[in-house]
Amino acid sequence: MLTGRDSESNVSYYVFNRCNINTASGVSPRVGSSYLGRPWRSYSRVVFQNTYMSAIINSAGWDIWASSSPNTAYVYYREYGSYGPGSSGTRAGFSGKLTAAVPIAAILGNHYTSWVDTSYL
Repeated sequence: MLTGRDSESNVSYYVFNRCNINTASGVSPRVGSSYLGRPWRSYSRVVFQNTYMSAIINSAGWDIWASSSPNTAYVYYREYGSYGPGSSGTRAGFSGKLTAAVPIAAILGNHYTSWVDTSYL
């Protein structure tokens, strides 16, 4: 059974907000050795916003699935307000920048305060 976003009409996506992408203390991986993600199928949608990105993040940001199957058709990979050494560089051509952060109501619905403990936000 395949999971994930299977069409443009599917409204789901992942938003990583106010994250810290870094390594554990004492670990020294190669600069640019990691990516924000790669599409395992078309229509995936991921946003990183207001996130610190250490130098471990490759300047392309995102990678293809494989050369024989890049899976970049119809993907939505965006960033907003990223900062830190891993947030700069020429990003992958199938990704982009947003002009505003994705509001929480766009993800959880307008009535999210009725079921979300907002003290964690």
